[in-house]
Amino acid sequence: MPATVSTLAQNYDIDLILPDLMVDEMEAEQGGDPLLEALPPTYDDFDAIRWNQYENGYGLLGLRGLGGEPDVVQVPGFREYTVAPGYYGERAVLDETEMTKDRRAGTANLPADPEERLAIMTAYQADKGVARLRKTASDFLLTGKFRNTDAAGKVIHADQIENYRTFATGGSGLGAGWAADPTNAKPLNDLKYVQNQLQIGTSSRFGPDSKILCQDGVIVDLLATTQIQSVYKSKFGSTPLGMEGVNELLVGMGLPKLVPYNYGYFNTLDDAVNRTTANFTRIMPAKSMIWLGTRPKGQKIGRWALTRNVPLNLLKGNQGMVENRSAKAWATGIGISLYLHNRLPFRYELDVWFNGGPVLEYGTAAAGFTYT
Repeated sequence: MPATVSTLAQNYDIDLILPDLMVDEMEAEQGGDPLLEALPPTYDDFDAIRWNQYENGYGLLGLRGLGGEPDVVQVPGFREYTVAPGYYGERAVLDETEMTKDRRAGTANLPADPEERLAIMTAYQADKGVARLRKTASDFLLTGKFRNTDAAGKVIHADQIENYRTFATGGSGLGAGWAADPTNAKPLNDLKYVQNQLQIGTSSRFGPDSKILCQDGVIVDLLATTQIQSVYKSKFGSTPLGMEGVNELLVGMGLPKLVPYNYGYFNTLDDAVNRTTANFTRIMPAKSMIWLGTRPKGQKIGRWALTRNVPLNLLKGNQGMVENRSAKAWATGIGISLYLHNRLPFRYELDVWFNGGPVLEYGTAAAGFTYT
């Protein structure tokens, strides 16, 4: 007999819950996830990611003189970008052996409940899906490119932003490394220099209303520099303390606040089981920052575009497969199905997948910064 779509108990609709679990993960922190707010997920029923970007204006309006003919000039047009989406997906299996031998958590010998186990598996896959969105967006906005590989290390999905701006200590106009040479480092000078460079030739702004995303280690490095410890003082004459003290100093200089971004993931199942922190990958690497600017009309600087999902469309209307209950429109692009292989050896197969990739529609509205 062929494998069939399995309908779970009425109190647990697996095909409905995954997008909601992803939303919960993205909005777990107070105020939401600033990285995925900058590139929010969207869905389009196309198998390509395409957008237009208008060129910058130039020059001064010319002189013609009284009674003179005006000069004819060229007006900038726009560029069209087309990017192929990536195709992401995994299968998790709950097999006969596990269902037979496992006990229910918190009990001595009660048999495991397959429905409960499948719920936990779905939550794990939701977390992995969000981690993929975060990691791709982080690489994209920090370096101007991303290279996503398969389990064998082969690059399967990659893209690069044209003329994306990145900065690093030791480069032109920037000083010593904040961690490598805290005595001579001038982090505030560096940030003011970068701010000035970012605002050249664009209507994007990088003032106090913008954001700088970084992990907590950046705060530690900043507080260790002589410039922060000795040169600048709070309004009460003390050295700035912690995130709040550093942010007060930054805002006072017309710079944005630092926003902590400490998400991450274990690389393998063994690492997760053993809590091997040495193999824990941060979404935001150490000694790095993503500067997210603002647009004059509040436009989003880009999006994580989810694209046409034919397997999901084919499943609609089948037994156990209905529309996602999530109110988020992008949930249309998230595929999830649960199959029961109903012949020996019996097993459940949980498939999760989506297609798409990140888009930066305002390439001058963000930048990456690293230091040694």
